[in-house]
Amino acid sequence: MEFFNFVYNRVNEKFIGNIFCLIFNFKAKLRNKKVFFKINKSKYSYIAESSKYKRYFFARRQNIMAYSNGIVERGLSLGKTYMLENIKFFPKMLLSIAEQILVI
Repeated sequence: MEFFNFVYNRVNEKFIGNIFCLIFNFKAKLRNKKVFFKINKSKYSYIAESSKYKRYFFARRQNIMAYSNGIVERGLSLGKTYMLENIKFFPKMLLSIAEQILVI
């Protein structure tokens, strides 16, 4: 199965636009994943979308890998990578982070 994913992803990254999205969405549907790609025509970028989240991107290859299991799963993976479960957040700290995000 890993070899199939490798070949499938390599083939898909050769395409652009709607065909790229169609191929990704076909595989996501087969795997029963709740994420799909669509093209953002106004900025000629792509959108990874689930029922709850949207993520915009340009790099096809990177995002095939990042979102192939879903947007929530990507967030959980990043949390583990950055070892967020080992950080003790305090309420003032979270408020400060939220304020910084809103400024950006």
